[in-house]
Amino acid sequence: MISADERRKFPRMVVDCKVAYRDENGTTDDVNRTINLSANGILFNAVQSLNVGAQLEVNVVPFNNVTPPLHAMIEVVRSRYDDDCEQYEVAASIKQIIQ
Repeated sequence: MISADERRKFPRMVVDCKVAYRDENGTTDDVNRTINLSANGILFNAVQSLNVGAQLEVNVVPFNNVTPPLHAMIEVVRSRYDDDCEQYEVAASIKQIIQ
């Protein structure tokens, strides 16, 4: 049987970065951390739940100076509460890279 990881078009990389986002209403939040990242998606922790389908502008900033930040538009595909870290785990697809 083929696992979900084997069906993925792009591999996920575990990364530890700060994530700041702005929603359609201009509401911002910058106290989030990434869980993993791929060429077309991101998984991160957030303090509040985000609606599926929400369009967000995100800045993903590594804690080192070697890797450049990622500035992109994303669409939320899943948001669920994670009891272990007492935050929401948000999965989103990357729709556009902003330069």
